[in-house]
Amino acid sequence: MVERLFTYTRLVLEKGFIVAAGRKAFVTVLVLIGLILIAIGIVYYVVKAGSLPSMMGRIAGSSAHHNKRGLVAVIVGVVVLLVAVVSASVGRRN
Repeated sequence: MVERLFTYTRLVLEKGFIVAAGRKAFVTVLVLIGLILIAIGIVYYVVKAGSLPSMMGRIAGSSAHHNKRGLVAVIVGVVVLLVAVVSASVGRRN
């Protein structure tokens, strides 16, 4: 019985049914996180620091922009999207 279970598990993993579903969910989450980070970075560049929501670091009465935070958010978002692309294409090369 145990040997049969291991054989089935190995077969399913080799055929890629479980791995592909998990990888697809992982890539989807990474793409969403990357796009959200890029959107947050754009908000930091466009909206003045005095008009930002308090959770994003609002500075009352300020007319400056959070350029460093925006740059970091965009860079991290692009890196996360690149990781999503690489992890989506890793299992497809033959």
